[in-house]
Amino acid sequence: MLYVATLLQWLAVAAAAARVEYDLEITTTMTSMDGVHERMAVVVNGKIPMPLIKAELGDVLALRIRNRLEDEATGLHSHGLFNNGTNYYDGAGMVTECGIAPGSEMTYEIPITQTGTYWVHGHHNSQYVNGLRGPLIITDPGGEPYTYDEDMVLTFEDWFPNASNMTMGSKAPMATKSAHQDQVSSSSCYDTSSMMDGEASSRDMPTSCHAKSCVSTSEHKDPDKKYPIGVINGRNGKESPTLHFEPNKTYRLRLLNIGSSFMFRFGIEGHDLHVIEVDGVATEKQKVNSVLLGVAQRVSVLVTAQPESASNYRYHFDILSDIFPDLPNYNPRSYSGPVVY
Repeated sequence: MLYVATLLQWLAVAAAAARVEYDLEITTTMTSMDGVHERMAVVVNGKIPMPLIKAELGDVLALRIRNRLEDEATGLHSHGLFNNGTNYYDGAGMVTECGIAPGSEMTYEIPITQTGTYWVHGHHNSQYVNGLRGPLIITDPGGEPYTYDEDMVLTFEDWFPNASNMTMGSKAPMATKSAHQDQVSSSSCYDTSSMMDGEASSRDMPTSCHAKSCVSTSEHKDPDKKYPIGVINGRNGKESPTLHFEPNKTYRLRLLNIGSSFMFRFGIEGHDLHVIEVDGVATEKQKVNSVLLGVAQRVSVLVTAQPESASNYRYHFDILSDIFPDLPNYNPRSYSGPVVY
């Protein structure tokens, strides 16, 4: 009987399956995320953030990618999807594909066999660091493991004041030679060129000096020139969007760290968070006060609104890293947004 029930469920999903199509044009634009430093960004359909991509279990997700970059191949990697049997649609540049050439296009046709919270991002050069990234949400038409009234997506990013220009073959571990060397001052106590080749070690630092404490006076005066800001849903963290709650309703918040170098911590005043999913896998419900997200990590939490609407609250998210210097109000750097009843 169990086999029959499982077969019937599979047939129901197959019958409801659809081809879900997204037309995604990849190009560049100039933007000033912090309102001060204008820089190049890699964007989809001319906008930041890129469109939210949604599909259901059993669908075929068709991503038509049109490369309008001048001199770089491109592609989109669906982070967390198995692509079992379709690794040629995995979008990993120089691993499973040579990349979509400038002026060309290609359609990834991905059978959806998983549910949960994922994301897509560029896998060529520094395109992902420069903005080619966004959420991918997959739901189960047969019902989710937990019930809730509304689904909200919150993406967190670190945004550097300078564009990255890493090319294929570079050993730079993260943000890029030009951008990262701007973030880590030459006045630091170690050889940044060695670090950029992925070979930094204790021999590059005097024993009395730790990377976090080796910050010049000028950096303390104007760290905005060197260090990234926190971004939520494609907006400067100082302009965080409003979350609208209604009394007694339960909300699923999908939290995604789609940045490149920093961790994010998220919590809401006066509200418990109940973790129900980590990286696309449903979990037993676990109550926490806040969630810490590493790069590429996704966590879903359930939040039940207060029974009364007499008060409003604030959510908070911090951006932090142990590979950048400790600077007051910058590492960690705190932001908040309103929760309005």
